[in-house]
Amino acid sequence: MEILRTTELTKVFHQGEEEIYAVDHVNLAVEEGAFLVVTGRSGSGKTTLLNILACIDKADSGSVVIDGEDVSALSSAKLSVIRRRKLGYIFQDFNLLNILTAEENIKMPAFLDGKNPDRERFTQLVTELGIADRLKHLPNELSGGQKQRVAIARALINEPQLLLADEPTGNLDSRTSAEIIDLLLRINQTGMTIVLVTHDEKIHRRILNEAPHGVGYVMENGILTAE
Repeated sequence: MEILRTTELTKVFHQGEEEIYAVDHVNLAVEEGAFLVVTGRSGSGKTTLLNILACIDKADSGSVVIDGEDVSALSSAKLSVIRRRKLGYIFQDFNLLNILTAEENIKMPAFLDGKNPDRERFTQLVTELGIADRLKHLPNELSGGQKQRVAIARALINEPQLLLADEPTGNLDSRTSAEIIDLLLRINQTGMTIVLVTHDEKIHRRILNEAPHGVGYVMENGILTAE
C-alpha cells in the first residue's frame, strides 16, 4: 500500500534575479513499511523536501498525497491536523521545549490534539527507548542521545503513519548516532514507514543493508535520483 506520493514537486528560491531550485520536479512514491533514506550534501535540498513532505513548508507547484489525501492545497488548520495525526517529525536539533520535562515534551502532541496519551502506550514507548528513568528531567539535564530519544518518543506518541527524520544523528557522536539508527531500524521493523535525510553516506549504506525494505535516493541541486 502506498503511504506517500509526490508528483512534479517543485520549490524555487530567488536570489536577486537568479532562480534556485531547492526541489526540482521531484516524483516519489513510498510504500507502507519502507525505510527510505535520502543522502546529499548540505544545501542539496533534502531538508526542504522533507519539510514539504511534513506539511511544514509548501511547494510552489506539484502535489503531495499522504495516505490517499492530496494535502497540497489544504488550509493551515487542516495541515496542522495532518501533522498531529498522521506524521511524526524528528529534528536534528531535537527541538524540545526547555521549560517542560521530558515527559511533558513527549506528551505535547497528544495534548495539542485534545487527548491524553494512552498510558500503556506511553509506558511501552519510553521503556523501549530507554528513557523511563529520565521523564522528570528538563532537556538541559539530558545528554544529546537522551534528548533525541525523547524527540523520537514525541514523534511516535500519536501513532503516526509516517515518521520523518531530518539528520537525526547530526548533533551526536558516532557511538550515540549508531544507537539512534539501531532504534530507528527497530521501529521500522514494527511496520513504521520512515523517510530519513542525511549527509552521512555510512548511515545511508547501513539503512539500505539492514532495513528489510530499505530504499535509497541521492539528492543534488534539488534533483532526486533513485539508486
